Amino acid sequence: LQQDHILGTIQALCNSQGEAKDAIRNFKNPITGDYVMDLFGIEPSNVIGQLKEAVKNAILDGTIENNFEAADAYMRERAAELGMYPVK
Repeated sequence: LQQDHILGTIQALCNSQGEAKDAIRNFKNPITGDYVMDLFGIEPSNVIGQLKEAVKNAILDGTIENNFEAADAYMRERAAELGMYPVK
C-alpha cells in the first residue's frame, strides 16, 4: 500500500512536470517584436529579444500576470533601465 502511494506521487510529479514543460513550450508572449520596434522607433536588434525574454521570465516566474497590460508595463520599466523611452 505504501509503495502504491509512492508510485502514485511519483507519477503525479512526472505528469505535472510534463504539463509545465508543455506550458513553457506553448508560451505566447503578449509582447511582440513588432510592437517593441514601433513603440521605441527602433530597428530589429538584440535588445528586442532581451526585453521579450525579460517579460517571458517575469510571467513564468509569477512576477507579473500573463496579459498585455502587465507585460507592457514591465517591458517599459526594463526598457527605461536601458535608457529607452517610447516615441509614441
